[in-house]
Amino acid sequence: MTPAATPTGLGPEPVLVAPEVTLVDLMFCGEPRSIASALLRTSSGIVVVDPGPTTTLDALERALEGLHANWKDVRAVLLTHLHLDHAGSAGTIARFDPGINVVVHASGAPHLADPARLLRSAAMIYGDDLRPLWGDVLPVPAGHIVPLAGGEILRVDGRVFAVAATPDTRAITPAFWMHTPAPRSSETQPLAGSGVASLVS
Repeated sequence: MTPAATPTGLGPEPVLVAPEVTLVDLMFCGEPRSIASALLRTSSGIVVVDPGPTTTLDALERALEGLHANWKDVRAVLLTHLHLDHAGSAGTIARFDPGINVVVHASGAPHLADPARLLRSAAMIYGDDLRPLWGDVLPVPAGHIVPLAGGEILRVDGRVFAVAATPDTRAITPAFWMHTPAPRSSETQPLAGSGVASLVS
């Protein structure tokens, strides 16, 4: 992997992992290699994969600025699952622009619309540290939620995403494969999300 030629944001340089795909270290609690997000550039804007918690939005915003973009340029947020380190900021981001869709497996859609149960469970683990660690976890407005079952093909301008349902021990999470036109290889590279979001060249 080669470093991106764009400005950094916080911490280590973003890394260009495929054409127009940047992996961003969100520097959670000031620590590198804890939480990452991916920014996918399209002709009409940015697709964000697993935006992380609200407490790291400044780092994500700086990475957007490095791509000469801002929140108004974000067209979609793809969530691999609903843990706070992956999806905690989705509701906040959805409020930045009415055109932002949040894509999630159908089993997770009710928890995006009403995260109360998710937050109760998280509070049992983190106690008083919940908000300092993860920030506000806002509901995603219903009109912004795009539920998936697996097997769909998503198209965002020239980007084509194949969606697969990938059951784990407790839930069904979607994996996203992005097909790129480059014929150079058939290798798969990890993008974000506990090893379930990948790129296919």
